[in-house]
Amino acid sequence: MKKILTAALTLLLLLVFALPVVGSSTPGGPFLPGKANHNTEGFMSNEQLEKALNQIEANSKGTMELDVIGHSGTGTEIFMAKVGNGSESIMIQNQQHGNEPHGAEAAINILRFLTSERQEAKELREQITVYMLPRVNPDGAELGIRTNGDWRAPNHFTSHGFFTSSVPGWDINRYHWFDWEDSTLFQYNHAGIYSEEFGLINGRSLTGTPREYDGVEGYLVDVGFGTSEEYTDEVKEKVEGNIALVSRGQNSFTNKAANAYEAGALGVVAYNDEPELSSFAISSDIPVMYTFQKFGEQLVEALEDGEDIYVDFQNSYPENPVPEAQAVVDAYKKYEPKLMLDLHNQFSYVDEDERAVTSSILWPTNPHVPDDALEMSKQMAVVVMDHMEQYGYANVNKFPGGDAPEIARNAYGLAGSGNLLIEIRGQTQSEVGQTSNGMLTRHAQEQVMSVIRAAADGSLYEADATRADTDLPTVRDRYRKDLPSEEEAEESVPREYEEEEEVE
Repeated sequence: MKKILTAALTLLLLLVFALPVVGSSTPGGPFLPGKANHNTEGFMSNEQLEKALNQIEANSKGTMELDVIGHSGTGTEIFMAKVGNGSESIMIQNQQHGNEPHGAEAAINILRFLTSERQEAKELREQITVYMLPRVNPDGAELGIRTNGDWRAPNHFTSHGFFTSSVPGWDINRYHWFDWEDSTLFQYNHAGIYSEEFGLINGRSLTGTPREYDGVEGYLVDVGFGTSEEYTDEVKEKVEGNIALVSRGQNSFTNKAANAYEAGALGVVAYNDEPELSSFAISSDIPVMYTFQKFGEQLVEALEDGEDIYVDFQNSYPENPVPEAQAVVDAYKKYEPKLMLDLHNQFSYVDEDERAVTSSILWPTNPHVPDDALEMSKQMAVVVMDHMEQYGYANVNKFPGGDAPEIARNAYGLAGSGNLLIEIRGQTQSEVGQTSNGMLTRHAQEQVMSVIRAAADGSLYEADATRADTDLPTVRDRYRKDLPSEEEAEESVPREYEEEEEVE
């Protein structure tokens, strides 16, 4: 009798925990307990990821080839695993944003399956070629931040081609340019100075274009605010034939430039007195480069310590400053995959029935994407939508994205590939940490595998693309758990993320 009761209780518990999460549940859950730290130790480090990839390759009996397609800003390797030799092809990039890890976790599971001796895996390898990029942003992943952590990127600047935030680094997903000369950063008047001590220091030109500055070089001379009173005979002697370094304030930029010109300076490097840069232009007989406060203060400190800093003016961004994005672009150009997937994580949302949104998807929305690429992209969306309906925990809806050509979702659609963005619920720095890592990783890999299977057997191209517009739910609202106290938040959650606008 005891065994019967135990078995019955076990069955009851299994049935209870198998029920789908619906309206009466915690809408955006699960969340961390109020005082819990945002633990992310359950996610693979770069070292663990590399070890896993090497093990899979070693055990694959030649079915997987591991390659390095580029390096991060700190020199960390960016890996790509190739599996299969089929005529269909798909490239899957994961973790462009360091705090969005579930795609990388899913990638390892998928590679283990695709390289296995299971019959389905063997058949898939004959039908499709998979190019898997498990972690595009290794530096951001190590730091647990959205950006790539490059300290040279300007602070929290989102105009004129800059896409940065309050944490250091570039947003990789804004720099997938196939022709860099088409980019906003290249075309805008972004000037820079280069020195052996500091490398390239960027800013913007207040006069002319950076490409007109060739040959303008000299030693930096600190002239304070660049007022006429500060140009003593001693300062004039130093600045003649060199470059004046001045701070914003006390007088206009036009006057700063005029005073430097009268003293014989060949150019001016002006730095702001607050973190961000404003946008304007001036008239001047010599070039004026306007840079960020943090760079100016670093230069002043070095000069005060007795360093000699020789600089030359140049275009700040003659090449893509985001090596991680460029690595993906180069790999795409080399292998020309027919399909692309881009995996991210988003905030917590609920639908109109207050069910948790477990993922959101979107195809290219730039108006210049070729019709055939757009149709394939929407067919990918329909395949994902239909596949996930069988899982009680799954709730997929449409992601609200823009049409910027440099975003990966649009960039590779413009290049002619079917392309789908997949946004899994749960960024590590906001509400969930590593909570439900297994479920969210499974959610990611199910969506990816549904596209791989459909592309391999051809059913992808039979899907009704119009259903992406008609059947995919669009209503979603941001769900916020009661925020912790300010003291608790300071200990666990960076405050700048609390009101961060959702972007892919």
